[in-house]
Amino acid sequence: MNRAHTWLDFSSARDLLARREITAVELLEFMLDRIEAQNPTLNAFVGVLRESASEQARIADRELAQGRSRGPLHGITLGVKDIIDVEGATTRAGSRSLRNGPATRDAACVARLRKAGAIVMGKLHTHELAAGITSDNAVFGRARNPWSIAHIPGGSSGGSAIATAAGLVHCAIGTDTGGSIRIPAAFCGVVGLKGTLGRVSRHGVLGRSSTMDHVGPIARRVRDAALIFETMAGHDDADDHSSRRPVPSLVDALSGDLRGIHVGVLTGTFFESDVDRQIADSFENALAAITAAGAQLRSVSFEPAEAAHAAGYLIAFAEAASLQQDALRERPQDFGADVRAQLQAAGFISAAQYISALRVRTRIQRALGQLLTEVEVLLLPTVPILPPRCDEPPSTNQSLLCARNTRLFSVAGVPAVTVPAGFSREGLPMGLQIVGRPFDEATMLRVADAYERATQWYTRTPTDAIPNPDSTVTTTLHASPTA
Repeated sequence: MNRAHTWLDFSSARDLLARREITAVELLEFMLDRIEAQNPTLNAFVGVLRESASEQARIADRELAQGRSRGPLHGITLGVKDIIDVEGATTRAGSRSLRNGPATRDAACVARLRKAGAIVMGKLHTHELAAGITSDNAVFGRARNPWSIAHIPGGSSGGSAIATAAGLVHCAIGTDTGGSIRIPAAFCGVVGLKGTLGRVSRHGVLGRSSTMDHVGPIARRVRDAALIFETMAGHDDADDHSSRRPVPSLVDALSGDLRGIHVGVLTGTFFESDVDRQIADSFENALAAITAAGAQLRSVSFEPAEAAHAAGYLIAFAEAASLQQDALRERPQDFGADVRAQLQAAGFISAAQYISALRVRTRIQRALGQLLTEVEVLLLPTVPILPPRCDEPPSTNQSLLCARNTRLFSVAGVPAVTVPAGFSREGLPMGLQIVGRPFDEATMLRVADAYERATQWYTRTPTDAIPNPDSTVTTTLHASPTA
């Protein structure tokens, strides 16, 4: 093993494993060493499953030596956001409000990935109850951006984005209710994919919004994200909301050729104010690259966007409050101040307001569906601002800005992916968001892959984080399967 292995996308790592140039145990030990060195600063992992991961790696080596491959994920390391159940590990969700013990079984998405040979490394940092964009909570402290530890990584799937970007895992799983995969992926310079609502089972995932929660992958490459998503997706009898639609091979769609693809370039509310000039310039460069790959561009607008934001907040907050109402009433002190304030405010949302928001969402879905009959995909910046500094007091306006370009597509339940789109003068990542038609992740990822090939932003890597002298974060490398 050498330093070059730090930045392997998992397809490359899998090739090395298949040729027996490295073993799964060697790859795992390398990752564990990375975690031990980097996590005290970055705080991506909140628990590492050393013993169970080592056993998985030994099994993978035996199977691969016998020519028994489970597929492209066999022997690849994986991190899981700490609102998703992993057998033997306690789901804490960054909150003192939960009173659960170790999970007795894997969440459906984890079980499918484990069956495909992925090695589950442990649980990753999240904003408390997946309810914010800073990934800072009272239980596990502050997570930091690997490109600059002075800046936030985004949230709520901050740990998943950090671990992937910093080379602590080959890929990670996150969740997205209003941008919680795409925002941190954009801030950390990696790929974040939210599929169509219902494509991936939510069984075994701590709920925030029963009608808007999505589960999806974070990876270094579009191809890797497509492979993970293919593996996780599909109907699950344990989740009434999971779709029965067949899942095609997404990797087969990644041709690099965009001829015949009509791309809608969103304007209007997405650009009217508060867009960082460097992000606007990055977006213009992205349009040029996608045009060069053969796509036809068309400017489009979506007037109901503001209504979608308002409806999305009402729905998400009301549903989150309903899930936490008993704990909030009995133990309000167990919640962090920001999350407690959200939940308490949500208690004043009336049934009439909630039902009205659901009706607005239906209109939004119809309007967006009509727009997507005119073009195959939509393009816009993932987040209109650069990652804020950790020492900036979180504000409602900051949260609104971060989710301004993402929440609409969670409300509508359509697929969306963010890919790295360059770096600011300060070296901070920027993201390009590509939105597809319902259940057409393949075309959306085809565009994302073509852009990735044209720009090669994924080849940039963060320098190992400088230890933070003020950090009190420690990582437990568990000898037993608890986290």
